[in-house]
Amino acid sequence: MKTIIILLFILTVLFYTNSCRKDKDDISSNLKSNSNISVVASPFQSPETNDVIIDFDLCMPERKGVAVDFGTTVYEVVGKTEKGCLMKYGGEIENPNWDGFLDKTCIIPVSLGKQKFSRTSVGLNFSSLMPYCQTVSRPKK
Repeated sequence: MKTIIILLFILTVLFYTNSCRKDKDDISSNLKSNSNISVVASPFQSPETNDVIIDFDLCMPERKGVAVDFGTTVYEVVGKTEKGCLMKYGGEIENPNWDGFLDKTCIIPVSLGKQKFSRTSVGLNFSSLMPYCQTVSRPKK
């Protein structure tokens, strides 16, 4: 009886692990179909380290999703404003129902130029941008 329970437990773990991996293979299916996010390697991705490089001086508009071990980080460079480069970002950790809402809005000084952001298991490390960012609430419907 113990053997059967152990085997069932192992099969359950294997099934769960496999189903999670399938979600990561097509991570864009986790987002609503109306979201405009491409989850491909960014042309600003450093090939040797898998880091993401954003040039705030250029401030080229783009919206990218970056898959990581346990979720996705999405960033959107909106463009230049009078005060700097407007960027939004957000993400999810193991949440297949995430709707793509970006809960951080940042005005980054263009003087920072190119910045490199490392991937962690739970997202891109944007901690160096925190002085320029604020958390925004989801708009009411």
